[in-house]
Amino acid sequence: MIISIGFDSRQNYIQNYIKLVADFCSIKIRTVLKDGRIDICADENSENFDLFLRELEDLLPSSVFMGDVKVQKGEFLEDDFPVKIARNLGLCKRCMKELFNPSSRRYYYPFTFCNGCGFAYAFVKSYPYKRENSLLFPFQTCKKCQEEMKENPFRKDFPLISCSECAIPVRLENRKKTKMMWANESKEYKDIFSLLALAVSGGDRVLIKTLNGYKIFQKEPAKEMDIFITDANRVKNNFLLLKDEIRALFSIEKPKIKATLADEELQKKIGSVKRLKAADCTVSVLFAKECQNLGVEYLFFKEASLEDDYNLVLDFDLPINEQEDIEYFINKKNRFFAKGDRALYPKFFPFQKSEAVDKPYGALFFGRGTLIDKIDLLPIESGKKFKVFEKKDRGVFAILSVLAENRALDSESVGIYFSKSSFMTFYKDGKIKKIFEFGSYENILDKIKDLREGSDRLIENFKEKMPSLYEKVESLEGEFEDPFYLASVLLDLEGGFEELDRLSLNFSGKGGVAVDCRVSEDGKFDFAAFFASIISYRLAKADKRLIAYSIFESLGEFLGSLANDVKRESKAENIAVCGRYFSNTPFFSRF
Repeated sequence: MIISIGFDSRQNYIQNYIKLVADFCSIKIRTVLKDGRIDICADENSENFDLFLRELEDLLPSSVFMGDVKVQKGEFLEDDFPVKIARNLGLCKRCMKELFNPSSRRYYYPFTFCNGCGFAYAFVKSYPYKRENSLLFPFQTCKKCQEEMKENPFRKDFPLISCSECAIPVRLENRKKTKMMWANESKEYKDIFSLLALAVSGGDRVLIKTLNGYKIFQKEPAKEMDIFITDANRVKNNFLLLKDEIRALFSIEKPKIKATLADEELQKKIGSVKRLKAADCTVSVLFAKECQNLGVEYLFFKEASLEDDYNLVLDFDLPINEQEDIEYFINKKNRFFAKGDRALYPKFFPFQKSEAVDKPYGALFFGRGTLIDKIDLLPIESGKKFKVFEKKDRGVFAILSVLAENRALDSESVGIYFSKSSFMTFYKDGKIKKIFEFGSYENILDKIKDLREGSDRLIENFKEKMPSLYEKVESLEGEFEDPFYLASVLLDLEGGFEELDRLSLNFSGKGGVAVDCRVSEDGKFDFAAFFASIISYRLAKADKRLIAYSIFESLGEFLGSLANDVKRESKAENIAVCGRYFSNTPFFSRF
């Protein structure tokens, strides 16, 4: 029998987990990952077949890549992934049960994970992925862990195995370091997380070293912070989320998701749309559990350091590999990762294409395939030469990677890269070339004066009615490619795209106004007309939220229309899109 599970990724961590379940059930299976599906071949006459199906249904983690399930007759050969890779993923159900079972030696132990889950990548120093190449190498494993490595399929030869009997200690201390509490056994670990939850529920700011870096948590709402979900069962009461958004939020990849707040009073304080994050690594899971026990349903958090202001800090004397958190964008049937690398890297492809460097990542022939990971972790021979991708090439290769992932390298395609430097490409017969670029802008006030008859009066009015903002724009020196940098300045914002994006999502109207988006005489984007529109709306005292929304809406209509025109004239089969700025909802809806 073949059980086929939709899985729209080339990475094998779900396939690997299925093999662990099969080993646990003492049944032999064969698996293959191809064409967007994981196929499992198992003998339905095996005495453990029913057990395998039950355990698979109970234990298989949810994934943002996962789709439908089909069952059919047939057989196939085994798919071989010879390279063992550590990733930063959420916890599986088995590890969660251990974590909260008082009789388990991993009860409240913050470094609990297995071969199929957890933040293992945090502790990798180099390849191959072995204990001696990890940051846990100095910690000796206890006898029980050594036995478990032989008997438990989920931790067989697991390089990072540990428990509260061969513990990694953590400590809790106040800002002045006058009070300190150490934990290296189950009860002490639980006490520390209980104290942290009590402190934050009482109004303190707590700094926690998670397995992906330091983060500040607090109960007090803050505009600049994201929201940390502590009680999954109450998330629908506090936020307006679609079923697919909830599924993604609590998937094993644990991405950030944008959501609308249900509390109107809270909306007035911090805006209507915020990024949500569920507990991912073991440390944050334990903290969330204790907060949930105190009735705290969510907290506000941000990336931080020991230099930040806090009342208590949870820390441990062990370096970690940090990764940028991933953000997942959902708009009707369209979905993609807008930014980040956690859970997405490292990657292993079972074929050898090319070796290259795109800092901080490199692609290296390794085993019988190509491994993509941070350069300082790759086993690179001294003197080895790579093709180095420069910053200016990044967008082009991002488009090529989208075409490759969607198996479209054999067809003609229009490509759009929409980020700090934006452009459009045409791909045919293995070659790609730029056909339109946004270009750059400088001395924009002078350019607007010469835009059309009467434009000089617009700048005079701007200088007279908004002198401080005029001076700020006039003082900008050098060339800029990012349209959202100056757009945010004109709306009195700091932070470019991020802040403009946040402001646009707080607009509650049915539609925006037209912001002039067009191609200039030199064949590039007409920045003068674009910024002149924004200045006009500012002088007319239009709502800043309306202007921000309209900027994205108008750019979406412009790029969407341009892409369709090129596609129609060139008779291309596809349009490939990539770049951070596609993740704005008003833009993408119009695009």
